Amino acid sequence: MRSAPTPSRKNTGSYYTPDALVGLILDQTLEPLIAERRAAFANALAGLRATDSEDARRRSLRAVDPAEAILGLRVLDPAMGSGHFLVSLVDTLTDHVLVAMAEVAAAGATLDHRSPLAERIATIRETILANAARDRWAIDEAQLDDRHIVRRMVLKRCVYGVDKNPMAVELAKVALWLHTFTVGAPLSFIDHHLRSGDSLFGLWVRDGIAAAQRWGGGELLYARPLREAQSAAAAMGVIERLTDAEIAEAHESAKTFYGVQAQTAPLAVFLSVLAALDWLALGREDRPAVRA
Repeated sequence: MRSAPTPSRKNTGSYYTPDALVGLILDQTLEPLIAERRAAFANALAGLRATDSEDARRRSLRAVDPAEAILGLRVLDPAMGSGHFLVSLVDTLTDHVLVAMAEVAAAGATLDHRSPLAERIATIRETILANAARDRWAIDEAQLDDRHIVRRMVLKRCVYGVDKNPMAVELAKVALWLHTFTVGAPLSFIDHHLRSGDSLFGLWVRDGIAAAQRWGGGELLYARPLREAQSAAAAMGVIERLTDAEIAEAHESAKTFYGVQAQTAPLAVFLSVLAALDWLALGREDRPAVRA
């Protein structure tokens, strides 16, 4: 995916993927997924019965709302460089969300039905305007249109990236912050989605459990690390629901995530040890020591 690196670009993490290639990748990977979600809404719309109550029909449509479903996508760039692909991804998903909202509004006109996302966008806009009025900031409401707000939602919920170079991660954060900047709102917390590390090396948790059991150390995994990590999953859900429309929410996102990191640290260390064992050429005589 990346253009040929030069020494300086390798050191700074500023790899760049050509626009034509970015567009091709997005078309080939995202379009089928988005088409599935739009088709689910169309099928639900076609399946509505005149004998159903309006509330029942609205509930059926809300359950397969395509805008919400698109925002439920999780897209990872496993070698993100300076984030050029992710910036384009934000725009692409934002366009699809807005188109889906318009389609829902048109299809549900007779039911007075809109995408539930429209209500959340309005709430975020009102929060930003209220904070601006309280603190006497000058805001052009044209900069708070649906596109600006949906971009922030896509960034917080859909976009993931990994790179081995810590500087590349910081460059990607800045690129995404600049691209989704909204006057009157703080920068979104995205440390939980953009990470420095090796996306090719490591263990999935389920594979780690199996490896621990093979080595005879399953009880160590279940004693504390796995329980702590399982309890952290709910906290990650809280971060995803926060809009970061005001500074208090952005701080809450950060505080919650750093708590999650502390909770999952024992599991991460344990899985790292198990992954390392896979790469060591251990002889039969070494295995009792590992199990001990």
